[in-house]
Amino acid sequence: MTTDYGTLSYTEHEYNELTGTQMWSTRNYYAENTTNWGGHLNANTNHLNQCDFGTFFQPNEVYDIPQGTQIDVNVEYKQGDTYCLTICAYVIHNWSADPGTGKGEGGWPAALQAQGFSASAPFTYAGISPWDGSNVSEQMKTYCKEFCSGVTETAATNLEFSTSMDVDNYLDQHVGGDLRYKEVGFVGGSAVDLLVMSSDYTNNDTQANGVDGDLGMIGMNVHVMDASFSRADLTFCLVETGTSNSIVADSFHW
Repeated sequence: MTTDYGTLSYTEHEYNELTGTQMWSTRNYYAENTTNWGGHLNANTNHLNQCDFGTFFQPNEVYDIPQGTQIDVNVEYKQGDTYCLTICAYVIHNWSADPGTGKGEGGWPAALQAQGFSASAPFTYAGISPWDGSNVSEQMKTYCKEFCSGVTETAATNLEFSTSMDVDNYLDQHVGGDLRYKEVGFVGGSAVDLLVMSSDYTNNDTQANGVDGDLGMIGMNVHVMDASFSRADLTFCLVETGTSNSIVADSFHW
């Protein structure tokens, strides 16, 4: 792993679980309870976790990294080998810019998702501040993508309901109502909305429509005597943000 920024370096650590890992070599901040925060399903343990059982490249710099810094990950393999490799980037979650410095998330969440990286649920890292000795507790997310040898990369669109900026819920409020998940993903580097439309949807309580954790949620009436009251035809469409102009994605995940 290499970078073109002179003072930034990475130390390689092989580990079984992220919980308890020191996130930066120059800070005593450690990951906490990562399996409890959800994330990516591990086939060996059947638990949700944050890229456990892998190699962690521990950086020395916390945030003093100039915008535009190039970070390269190089993998050596034998000719003819078939492999799949998952790369995860750790990004501080909902960190607003530091007053007076302009430091923040650096645009990483949007940039990674535009390249097909999938966001996990947040997890906590905590420790003691080197500046004043106070307790520090913040959240991070992992953004992961699988790369396979011999497979042509396509710009898959990941629909992330947990990171949707806002939800407009007008289903069942008028004929031709809709439900809009704003900026739920990226196509060609541009944010898109997911628009859910229906001409026959009815529900006595539409307030629950929206987002529940990592999932999009649409409630339905349940009528035990007549199943026709418990159905609706829903159309899902990716559109330009704030419009009804449809967008075509090569592929998508949710």
